[in-house]
Amino acid sequence: MEVQIALSSREAGVVPTLRSFTLAEKPPTAALESHDAALLRGLDLGQNYPNPFNSTTVISIALPTAVDVELAVFNVAGQQVAVLAQGRRAAGVYTFRWDGRTDAGYNLASGVYLYRLRAGDEVKVRRLLLLR
Repeated sequence: MEVQIALSSREAGVVPTLRSFTLAEKPPTAALESHDAALLRGLDLGQNYPNPFNSTTVISIALPTAVDVELAVFNVAGQQVAVLAQGRRAAGVYTFRWDGRTDAGYNLASGVYLYRLRAGDEVKVRRLLLLR
């Protein structure tokens, strides 16, 4: 049996794309994104909330200019476990809702994880705590 889910950013004019997968496959991590255009002074990576979290958490970023970004989650060993955002983004505030799963769709274990924002030449890192 095939199931379809919508995957996309919520930028203006972007229509969600559908990806099919069988029930035997793990669906990709659910990272939902929203965007608010605003004038900002500098790059900001907000602390996730709630923290600690069980089912989902929200991470916000603020971009003062259009830039290529990568927002990724790492375990304490430094291994990348999920990519929440990648590619060019317009200036503004973005929020990402993450469900604590890897890019392959597997649930992560309880523990401390790091999330890193790379925007152009700048890098910011914060910690989050997942409790299952």
